[in-house]
Order: sequence, then structure tokens, then C-alpha cells
Amino acid sequence: MDRNGTGMLYDHGIRRADETMFHLFSWVDDGVSNPTSMKSLDYVRNWHSGVARDWPMPMHTFQHSAAVFTLIYDRLLRHIAGSPGLNENERRAQLIHWRSVSERLGVTDIPHTWQEMEQLLETYEHGTEFAYSPPGQRLANALVDQFATRWFPKPLRWFGRWLALAFSEEHVIDTLGIPRPPTAFSYTVRRLARVAVFAKRHLLPDPREVLRLSDIITAHKDSALVNPSIPASGTTRSER
Repeated sequence: MDRNGTGMLYDHGIRRADETMFHLFSWVDDGVSNPTSMKSLDYVRNWHSGVARDWPMPMHTFQHSAAVFTLIYDRLLRHIAGSPGLNENERRAQLIHWRSVSERLGVTDIPHTWQEMEQLLETYEHGTEFAYSPPGQRLANALVDQFATRWFPKPLRWFGRWLALAFSEEHVIDTLGIPRPPTAFSYTVRRLARVAVFAKRHLLPDPREVLRLSDIITAHKDSALVNPSIPASGTTRSER
């Protein structure tokens, strides 16, 4: 949330990102019905309710988020990497999971089918509500820069920024007024992604251990989370 340029993303970006992604990844790792996940979901819902008292967020924003999270892997595979998307079982799992998450968060009128999710996303992102605004552009640039700062050394942050944008859909960054990376760069990284997807699906052996996505956040050397065994609660290393 921008909050006229005063949102947590600008002053406490890493902390805000870590908490958000830890919640999201934990719901994937453990499932919505897990007691820790339910506690986490209730925490996020209450946090949103508190923020909404001063900065109301319309329901269509949450509905769009539900569609984005449901469809994101399929769209990355098909629209960005140029690979086959998720199979029917994977799509069904995505739909059930993110519908359950959204319901627990209090989101109403969530699409019931994959096709309805796709229609919601397309209608919203090509409609009047999805338009350029200075706060929207400011937020998007801050998120892209945060990714580059987090995962790349200073001399290569330009590469991190281009990489994030290369894996974004063109109509999104065009609407936000953010310049696209060079065409040759986007073409190259997307082709490499296609090769990586093919290798993962058809050549490499299945992993012996299950990757917990939340571990990506807690294990990072600059993680703002103190205790990975509890839902993110806003505690940072500086508060120990």
C-alpha cells in the first residue's frame, strides 16, 4: 500500500516483504487447514481490517489478488516461458487452495472455476480500474528495486531489475508506465526459462526432499524474521 508515499514498503521494505511472503509460502507449505496457517490467515485478515479503517481497500482488489495467485504459475509457464501450463490436477489444486485462502481472508464472490478466474483477471487488467497512477508506478518500482537489492550485489542490480521485468507480462508494466527491458534480454531469459522448465519436467530426477517455500525467506542472510516456527508477527532482528 502506497499511503501517499509513506507505506511500510518504502521505509521497511525487506521486513514488509518477508512477512508477506512468509505468510503466503506457509499457506502453500502447510495447507489452509493447518492450525498454524489458520492462525496466520486470521492475523492477515485482522491486519487488513485495521489498515482499512484509514485506507479502505475495495473488494475487487482482493478478488483480483485471488485470481493472480491462482493463475500465476500457469501464466508464467505459458505466457512467459512459452511452455505447457499446469495440468488439470495442478489447476484444480491451485483453484481449491486459493479459494480457501481467500474465503478465510473474508473475500467474497470468488470465482468457482478456472475459466472464471481467467475471465476475472482479463476483465480487471483490461478494464478501467487497472490504469496508470503515480502511486501505482511508485509502488511497482519499489517492489522491483527491492527484488534487485535483495538478491543481487550492487553492480548487478540493473540485471535484477531487468530480470523481474522480463518475467512480468507486458500489458502490466506498460499500464504502470515502467519501461520494458531490452527485447533481446527478455527473449534470452525467457528462452532459458523454457529450457529449465523442460529439463525439470523431463530430464532431471525428482527431488528427494520437499522444498519448503517459506525456508527461502527465513534462510536468507538478510531475513527480517526472527523465528521461522511461528506466523510472521512484525518482529524484526533489531527488536531482539
